[in-house]
Amino acid sequence: MAGAMDLAAKLPKIRDEDNEGFFGSVYSVSGPVVVAEHMTGAAMFELVRVGHYELVGEVIKIDRDKATIQVYEETSGLTVGDPVMRTGKPLSVELGPGLCGNIFDGIQRPLKAIQEISNSIYIPRGISTPALDKSLDWEFTPVNFKVGDHVTGGDIYGIRAGKSVCIGNPRREGSVSIVGAVSPPGGDYNDPVTLATLNIVQVFWGLDKKLAQRKHFPSVNWSISYSKYMKALEPYYESMDPEFIGLRTKCREILQQEEDLAEIVQLVGKSALGESDKITLDIAKIIKEDFLQQNGYSSYDRYCPFFKTVGMLRNMMGFYDQATHCVEASSGLITWAKIRENMGDILHKLSSMKFEDPSDGAEVLRERYGKLGREIEERFRNISDV
Repeated sequence: MAGAMDLAAKLPKIRDEDNEGFFGSVYSVSGPVVVAEHMTGAAMFELVRVGHYELVGEVIKIDRDKATIQVYEETSGLTVGDPVMRTGKPLSVELGPGLCGNIFDGIQRPLKAIQEISNSIYIPRGISTPALDKSLDWEFTPVNFKVGDHVTGGDIYGIRAGKSVCIGNPRREGSVSIVGAVSPPGGDYNDPVTLATLNIVQVFWGLDKKLAQRKHFPSVNWSISYSKYMKALEPYYESMDPEFIGLRTKCREILQQEEDLAEIVQLVGKSALGESDKITLDIAKIIKEDFLQQNGYSSYDRYCPFFKTVGMLRNMMGFYDQATHCVEASSGLITWAKIRENMGDILHKLSSMKFEDPSDGAEVLRERYGKLGREIEERFRNISDV
């Protein structure tokens, strides 16, 4: 993640800096990329302020006294000759209470705080506000230490917030102590820093720029993301719902098949596919848009408890299996187009499962999803008899 806006807020501003040695000037502007001259002494990845709006930017290339700057805000209005100030500080991220549970932009500006200050849904250029609320505290209980005591590596500093019991065997207690976050240049996951990070983490959430551009959030790429704890968690999943592991495996297979079929569709078109492949494409679309995609601002989709996850998967995978069997058993007499025509209302209900609010309770949602599952089976029996 690129940098902390809180750091930018603490750094000197253009109007307050008297040392001319820290200043350069805009040489050219091309979208978010600005080239500044007279930047002797600038360092790679140094934080800079650009223009009279004091936009936040980062040095990404140096050529003699010219520096190429990635500006993280709208650059319209910047002109040749506008001031550029070096700060001597790298772009970094601030960690502390309030980081989890808040929503930030790419330079760690808290969107809620900005909205309250600006009274607008848009982010004003050059606005700077602390990234984290300093009034928030982490709970910390000292153990055998007091202020002024000498502490060395390996000493237990006390008990902090976030303590949890890990699921699986052996039984362990701990807390989150490190999160490896890297932004590989150009999205290249073979970058050395990225590979080094992947070697020490057991879970990888690969964020996808293309998904973000399509407004698919969370923008986690399901193809490259993985967890090495799947085997360790199987006893837990079995105890919660024995069908979950099979449903998850089937769902991943459909998404993988959809990626393979997408290349064929680009070459020959969807009409050239077999009926089963057409089912795979449409069910994969439902999975992506109505299961994986979530709306963090809604009460029904902010989080998805395990019982809701299993209920949705069970009906989606059940519909897929029933549709595939119906097409194959009819020897081509029943097509996917006919199924869609006769079961459009069922497809709508599948897409609408995400709108069920978890606050209604596990039993209520299980009953609703179970009712839909029974309706799916009944409708496929009727269509097979026609």
